[in-house]
Amino acid sequence: MQHNQTLCDLLAAYHATSATEQATLDNMLVFAKEHPNCFDRFNTHGHFTGSAWLISPDNQSALLTHHKKLHMWLQPGGHAENETDIRKVALREAQEESGIDQLNLLEPGIFDIDAHQFPAKENMPAHIHYDIRFLIQATEFEHCKSDESNELCWFTYPQLKALSNELDLSVWRMAQKWQQWQQLNTCLAS
Repeated sequence: MQHNQTLCDLLAAYHATSATEQATLDNMLVFAKEHPNCFDRFNTHGHFTGSAWLISPDNQSALLTHHKKLHMWLQPGGHAENETDIRKVALREAQEESGIDQLNLLEPGIFDIDAHQFPAKENMPAHIHYDIRFLIQATEFEHCKSDESNELCWFTYPQLKALSNELDLSVWRMAQKWQQWQQLNTCLAS
């Protein structure tokens, strides 16, 4: 079996929503196939990270962290640390950054993707984070911020919309996807 096959299968099943996202998806597939160490945070070409669009038990809000180093509101997520199951990475990072023990993966497939330049620091040059995001639901509202966060906060879609000019474009894109997902699930439940 080819290295990183599970990741490649997940990426191949993902449906990009724009030409930009398709280009990101194509680059991710090439990177995963060409770099057996694509989950290693010390790969100076870049590496895969896992994130969660973490929604509340009632599906009315999403939990974002105000990142201490990047000084912006982001979804919980982080390095794979050589874990090759990117879903496990997203769940682990969401637990660590939210303090919520019980989380549920709502869909087995990828919710969103993003590739972004991460700035140089200490002995690591600037590199690309190939971020794979999953839709995950918390079983409780109570959370506890990690050392990586200035703050954690639940945001409703209208609150995120009001902040849209201040949010990273990919965070705002996930908020819009989440609203579409909510609407679809409301229609299916009717």
